[in-house]
Amino acid sequence: MAGHRSTAYDVLASEDGQPPKHLGNTELESVRGARGCFTGSSIGRASHARQPRTLSVWNEFLCQSRLELRESSGTRGQLSLVSFEKPWAPAERITREGTALACGLLNTHRCVATLDISVIAMEPKKFALLVDKLRGNSFVKVLRFRNPRFSSGRTQEDICRLISSLPALEELECPTAWKCPVAFLDILSELLRTTTCLEALRIPMVCIKNHGAEGLLEALALNSTLKELSLDESFIGEASLSHRAGFANYLRKNTTLETLTVLACNKMQDSLMWILNGLLENHTITKVNLTNFVVGRQSSELIPLIFARNKTISSFNMISTRQDREAHDHTTNDDWLEALKRNQTLNAVRLPFCAFKLEQWESLFQALPTKASLKLTIEWNVTYYHLLPRVCSVLREAVAEQQVFFETNFPPNSADMLDYKGFSEIFASLRSDTRSEFSRIMHKLPSASHITSVQLEISMHTIDAALSTRIADYIRHSTTLKKLQLFLFCDPLYVPRSSCWADIVTSLSQNGSVKELHVKSRDASAFFKVLAEDVRENLTLLSVVVDVSLDDEEVARDWFVVWDAMRRNSGRLRHAALFVSGHRCDRACAEALEWMPLHPALPEQVAELSSVHESDAIVMIRDALKSLQDMHEFMRLAGVVSRRVSCQWREDERVQLSDLNEDCWGRVRGYLRLSDVGYSSAEP
Repeated sequence: MAGHRSTAYDVLASEDGQPPKHLGNTELESVRGARGCFTGSSIGRASHARQPRTLSVWNEFLCQSRLELRESSGTRGQLSLVSFEKPWAPAERITREGTALACGLLNTHRCVATLDISVIAMEPKKFALLVDKLRGNSFVKVLRFRNPRFSSGRTQEDICRLISSLPALEELECPTAWKCPVAFLDILSELLRTTTCLEALRIPMVCIKNHGAEGLLEALALNSTLKELSLDESFIGEASLSHRAGFANYLRKNTTLETLTVLACNKMQDSLMWILNGLLENHTITKVNLTNFVVGRQSSELIPLIFARNKTISSFNMISTRQDREAHDHTTNDDWLEALKRNQTLNAVRLPFCAFKLEQWESLFQALPTKASLKLTIEWNVTYYHLLPRVCSVLREAVAEQQVFFETNFPPNSADMLDYKGFSEIFASLRSDTRSEFSRIMHKLPSASHITSVQLEISMHTIDAALSTRIADYIRHSTTLKKLQLFLFCDPLYVPRSSCWADIVTSLSQNGSVKELHVKSRDASAFFKVLAEDVRENLTLLSVVVDVSLDDEEVARDWFVVWDAMRRNSGRLRHAALFVSGHRCDRACAEALEWMPLHPALPEQVAELSSVHESDAIVMIRDALKSLQDMHEFMRLAGVVSRRVSCQWREDERVQLSDLNEDCWGRVRGYLRLSDVGYSSAEP
């Protein structure tokens, strides 16, 4: 096919499903001919090894060691090797084949570019084996650690060894909280000093005490590659005064950093003052996230100066912050307000409701229509809920409802809160003493189109057929619900009504909007059995987390079906976004767009890849779909022609394909997909 580009799948396997001939290492030889525990497929004889089907076969082996291959989020068509914690797999079900296969992949395949490790989910010996195979690997670009166990000296050593052995690392991330060992801090400092390619360092919850901060800050000052930095406040707060000033100077003079995130511990610290001082004169950072800070007087005076002077920050988020009493006065708040109203650069701001008085918020709301690009997120505390009616009334009067969003640490849990369109999530609990309120929430939810996230906590001995039907109908017919959490519990001696549960689960397969699903239930077998029956028809679901143990072979098989469909959807969505954005214009990506044109997450992904607003992304999707309707483009992508459709003249002068006008071809196209056109194994 013209313009064909190799994909990760081309590298993974040949047509008969076997690893390419150059994969002669002992790890892959040890699993050659072994059969998967779910479908019986073997690495040596996988059927139709094209694209995701081959990936499914390989994952059937990898999942036995709590590992999986996923499509990476980048534009290079590469893969991520990911370890997972949930659902849990009993120790006796974890086999050596998955680890052996992973080692073979890492040792020989350049397509595996991301390593996402949950250290808790891996046995120390298997983790050490992976580290050994990765030594000197120049293809891994992204390394993420989740839940590292630094209580183990061996694990700590292996993590440090892994970081230092990857010469082409572009992103390093550890989002979970733990105290930073000296050895890990030394490795980070060395990496920052010597790297020529590291663009993102994300360690927002890795804290230090009394030592080591100076070394890392000095290394940071020497670095000229980072575009994204995420730190715990302790790296600044535990440093000497001169090093804190040095960090402010680093921010002031830095010319590469674009995103800065700092997470504090909700105590009064002067670190915020140094951060803001640096931001005041920075000319490259566009996104700032400051979490759990207490804003003192000096910091409170610097924030309006940033709003007034900085011309590059487009997103400024103060998350879970509060102002010190000394700093919280009308004069300072007025300065914030006026500077924010005059700012022409910001398009996203997040502030706690306590940042302003009610009348000051009203003044800002009235100014929002003149700042059409600004999206304002307000963090609410239950203490201020009594002011919601007045706030929403002012928003309606100012015609600013579409620009303001509400966030809370805990989702609202009453039906009355559904009247406030700023909230996008709701929590409902069904117990014997909350049945009435739960019913009110479920009655109002179908008309609450602004709600995109729902948490339902259900006592299975309280639910009846009527409520089950109402829940199922809402899930089945909702077109705006994106995230659903179902927590089901019951007395150990109680046998739940299987029909109630089955109706709810069946509705999940029929929903066309839910992207994320989290289920916690004792009855995992019923959940997976029902969902697995229809999930292949669901093209929307991207993430399923289930808090259960796969101690039954049939449950594990059904789980794999659900998991595989979820990964298939994620891959198709990514391919579709790559096609629309122009990063890849091959058949595989065009096919994906035909499957996923209405997926609710597609505009967001296209916007991210193309650096445009979602409204522009929607236009791009429409144009890409229109291009696929063209006969010549369709046939080119299908691999039938190299450029245009051209038919030889026939003596009988019968109508040929090239003679069809646009309307006639459109009729044909209505019954035809790219996937209906056969192609050779050499094509994508």
